[in-house]
Amino acid sequence: MKFKGTTLICTAVLTLILGMGIETQTVQASDTSSIDSNEHVEHSSAVITDSGDATGNDLVVQPNEILDSHPYNSHYPGGDFNITPDEATPKNNFYVASERDYLQAANAFSSELTEQNSTDQSSPDQQVITQKFDEITAGDEQVPNENVQKAVNYYQNYIDQMNSNNINYDAFKSDIQSIADINNYQELSNRLPELARNGFELPFQLDWMPGYLAQGQNVLIYSHPNTGNIPSTGLGEDETTSKSEYYESNSKLFSMLGFNQTDTEKILTNAINFNSLLNESIRSDTDPAFIKALTDKSSIIPIDSFYNQTGNLDFKTYVKNAYPDASKILIADSPFLTKASSIFNQSNFEMMKDWILTTNIQLNYYYFGKPGQQANNILTGGQPDLESDAYDAIQGYFSDILSNYYGQQTLPNSAVQKVTTMIDNIIAAYKQRIEKNNWLSDSGKASVLDKLNNMKVYVGYPSKVPEKGDFSSLNLSQGESIRDMEREINNYTFDLHTKEFSQYAPYTAWQTPSWYQNAEYMSVDNSFTIYDGILTTQYISDDYSDSQNYGGLGVVIGHEISHAFDSDGSHYDKDGNYSDIWTREDRQNFTNLTDKMVKEYNGVPLFGHSINGENTLAENIADNGGLNVALEVAKSLPDFNANEFFTAYAQTLAAPVDASYYSEDAFKESHSPDALRANIGVQNLDDFYKTYDVKPGDPMWLDPAKRVNIW
Repeated sequence: MKFKGTTLICTAVLTLILGMGIETQTVQASDTSSIDSNEHVEHSSAVITDSGDATGNDLVVQPNEILDSHPYNSHYPGGDFNITPDEATPKNNFYVASERDYLQAANAFSSELTEQNSTDQSSPDQQVITQKFDEITAGDEQVPNENVQKAVNYYQNYIDQMNSNNINYDAFKSDIQSIADINNYQELSNRLPELARNGFELPFQLDWMPGYLAQGQNVLIYSHPNTGNIPSTGLGEDETTSKSEYYESNSKLFSMLGFNQTDTEKILTNAINFNSLLNESIRSDTDPAFIKALTDKSSIIPIDSFYNQTGNLDFKTYVKNAYPDASKILIADSPFLTKASSIFNQSNFEMMKDWILTTNIQLNYYYFGKPGQQANNILTGGQPDLESDAYDAIQGYFSDILSNYYGQQTLPNSAVQKVTTMIDNIIAAYKQRIEKNNWLSDSGKASVLDKLNNMKVYVGYPSKVPEKGDFSSLNLSQGESIRDMEREINNYTFDLHTKEFSQYAPYTAWQTPSWYQNAEYMSVDNSFTIYDGILTTQYISDDYSDSQNYGGLGVVIGHEISHAFDSDGSHYDKDGNYSDIWTREDRQNFTNLTDKMVKEYNGVPLFGHSINGENTLAENIADNGGLNVALEVAKSLPDFNANEFFTAYAQTLAAPVDASYYSEDAFKESHSPDALRANIGVQNLDDFYKTYDVKPGDPMWLDPAKRVNIW
């Protein structure tokens, strides 16, 4: 079964559950850790690497072409985009002026980019790990520990299985037949714990989170399933999964399991109809109401109330078996619960069962070996690189082991120490700024300083594999079937996870792999993490000046610390408890400032869209705090160069400046769009005006009364 780790909620959702202050990159590092030449934040933008190649988004920008046809409006901050790149200066558009070389390089390399993006390119982490695994398999590299050996076994078994036309999948066939034989809701309800324990996808998600919203008591979470693997009725040409390919691919898989064509077509059609029913009843993971529910105490209801609303599906049996101590549950998707009786009713039983069958057969195509891969190729539209496919599979199960192993291979202690020193300097400067704060009371300052003094810091990669990812007690032997290996892991992690529900389970760091370009602050742990993957030349290098390094990674560090005191994080104490420890006057002063920041950003236009100041508030606060504190540290160091600091900051946000990149979706994110994020960010800093001699009347000028600085 496809592995979901110790939690069933998707990574993005889990991130929101555990703490809103997070910068998560879904891109891979542009190179291995680079802050020692002898030796993954906020956006997935392109960068120009040391070799001169453009990486990221395909883009064509002409130096003499107007960027945004909409006229400049001096009513808003953010600079003038009704210019050509050649016309850009720090006075009219600081971001474009700082990115001119990038934009021209992106144009020069656009044809090369198109060619590169059309082929599978292995990421640096894949190159490092698969090379080492191949060397271990060949006996040319010593295996460092038992966990890595088990990961190597899975990786090699996966490749061997996908190269074989003669895989014995009788055990999986028996699994599927046992689901097909279920006749009613009671049978299904009785088997829910078993199905979940074995890793089967179900038409709902039931998990739990630490009890920071419920006075230390761990709380269950109920949410919708992933509906993206099956088509729905009524979708247009942009439907991600072609129905004809869906039928053709899955028919081959069902045939291998002994289903006749007539029954298969009925099952596949039922699955589509049920998927449509689900999609009509759920909120998107990016819906503001869904996100708000994850951190809202009012989303928590008594477990008995939940049981009374879930239709024919007997969740009580499931919960009593898996989480016997549960008394409360957070409803992450309230429409999905409200419509549960119309989804999980007797007339829909066959459709639901067929959805479970189809989802789990389709997702586990690789259990069939090469024939399964060939069937899946019909859906994906091509033949994947086997090594990349195996690496993608291994990440799902062994990410904790791989995070530790990758870090050991790529990140020297000297690099960790350099970053740690930067963090220490920024925290020290942050404390000084709090001491001089003019709107917090003495008790408010004391609580902020207490939180800073107790803040946990993690740099690079996990020094040891956590219990949830430690498979040293499992068999996972060479030659074992992938299905059996995954069954072992799923059983182990489910049992551990359900056992932990009855205990106090604090947040644990390293929620994403260490090679991701990632930095995150977690309110529920009062901790922040700088991942190995972000320590690239986009942010830091031994070849850069202190001003450049603090303008790059330094701002990221300050940004993460500021999330502890943003519109969300400020409601948590030093131990990660949801508790407003500020006085009423302090909270009101903070609200006055944040209202001003909302007004500053709200409605700022670009390419026909505009920023939502409320939705981006937490990130804008963090940007503002990060810039202020990193600048203060940089100014205290020898050879400070303001231009280098500001330019380095803008270049961490390097991205295309065109209407396709700044689409409507870009303005729905929690971060302000890159170009406006950079420009408005520096417009709040007095040093920016001194550095570039920006005067009233210049598009980058913002009246002092309109500048907002909170931390």
